[in-house]
Amino acid sequence: MAKTGWFTQNGLLFPKGNPTVSVMLWGRLIGLAALGVWLSWSVGPADAAESVWELLPYRVRIAAAVEPGPTWPADLEKTLTQYLADRCDSLIGALWEVQADQPPPALARKMLADLEGLHEADVPAAWQEGDKVLLAAVRAKGQGWQVQAREWDVRTRRFGATVSVDLQQPAKLGQTTLNAMIAAFCPLARIDHPKEGRALLRPRGMALPRRPGAPEWIRPGLVFRPVVRKNDREGKPLSIKLAPWTYLAVERVQPQGLDCKIYTGFSGAISERRRGRIEMLGLAAAPLQRPTVLCLADRNAPDQPLAGYEVWAYAPGRRQPVLLGRSNLRGELVLSPTSDGLLILVITSGGTPVARLPVAPGVESRLQVLLPRETPRIAAEAFVRGFQEALLDLVGQREILLARLQRRLEQGRTEEAAQLLDQLESLRTQRDALALDLSEKEKSISSADPAIRAKIESLWTQARQLLAQQADDRILRQMASQLLQAKAGPDRPTQPPTPKP
Repeated sequence: MAKTGWFTQNGLLFPKGNPTVSVMLWGRLIGLAALGVWLSWSVGPADAAESVWELLPYRVRIAAAVEPGPTWPADLEKTLTQYLADRCDSLIGALWEVQADQPPPALARKMLADLEGLHEADVPAAWQEGDKVLLAAVRAKGQGWQVQAREWDVRTRRFGATVSVDLQQPAKLGQTTLNAMIAAFCPLARIDHPKEGRALLRPRGMALPRRPGAPEWIRPGLVFRPVVRKNDREGKPLSIKLAPWTYLAVERVQPQGLDCKIYTGFSGAISERRRGRIEMLGLAAAPLQRPTVLCLADRNAPDQPLAGYEVWAYAPGRRQPVLLGRSNLRGELVLSPTSDGLLILVITSGGTPVARLPVAPGVESRLQVLLPRETPRIAAEAFVRGFQEALLDLVGQREILLARLQRRLEQGRTEEAAQLLDQLESLRTQRDALALDLSEKEKSISSADPAIRAKIESLWTQARQLLAQQADDRILRQMASQLLQAKAGPDRPTQPPTPKP
């Protein structure tokens, strides 16, 4: 698109307005309207809505807020906004239908104060009629400037991550702001045929012609987050829910759409069956510029952190996990963005895996994982392990003493046999003490979590069964009887019974 010229204002380079932009936009709208009418006649209204999705451009509203400065022109905000609108049309073309506005004063103040802290209520109601709202904030930072951009997706009612760029050369303000907005833009797609861990994504406007040099938002490795939107009869949202711990990773870009693999921590997070006015959408993950704080908490008491849990991770396609660290006393662990984009986390407690979850570090600033508190199970497991070792040690000592006692009785050495019998009685006392400890631990160690409680009960059952196998004291009574007989009649040979194992 030919430009009518450029001008410089206080060292900032901007192009002059293009009078052909409005004509081109109206021509594009008329063409799309004619196509929609033709589709509605040929395939019906419902099918037309599905078929025209790839030909629908994004209705993008852009707004920039500029912090006043003593050396900046008073109309810099207006000039920057117009520059962004013109450059979007010349660079991106048919995919974006851009409408540029200066933000209302209240919104501009919030954008400059904390762009990251914006909420849905801060977006003007009139701006909710489009598809995307791209916001930019320019403020002084040291000897230079800071440019921030953030997206609001109207259909999924979600803000994207904030893209921040530091700038030292004022002549690059316009292009830097545009680049930040392009980086903050997150494509939207419809999810088709999710089945057996795979799905086909159809991005909005995918079939529209692209201009040479236009940004490449769609590529292998891009990660989408599934969003389920339920509409009323008028198409307004009744509920919009993000599928938890679920991501769609693009593996191949095909003419019919994006072939994706589904990574999820829950079965049935997205389903092939759609009932009523339900849309299954995929929103591309925002740029990964910030770390994500992973917070581990008790699922029965979410305000109680879980410390000491190990977090392992591996990238899709690689099965060798790497230890990222252990949760601190606040149950937190920082996940830094990686070039892989998506990671599979394996969370363990006491060497036992308790969760396997996919995560894209940087997409969310904070993620809470509700897990079973494994401390009671670990305590029970440690006690049972020690109990088993102590009991088996007693059993080994008893077998040795029984063998010696038999030989002493056969040799008629009753005094030594009596001492060995006393040692066997001492072992029985130690075994009874172990049984008492087991009974007390069963009362003191438990869990409010049904799953953990079942594991603990299984450990107690194993310990009781082992104890029951070694609780037969008949052999000791028989040996004591044989010893009495040997002492009463030393001239009569006695044959002690064979001890039971």
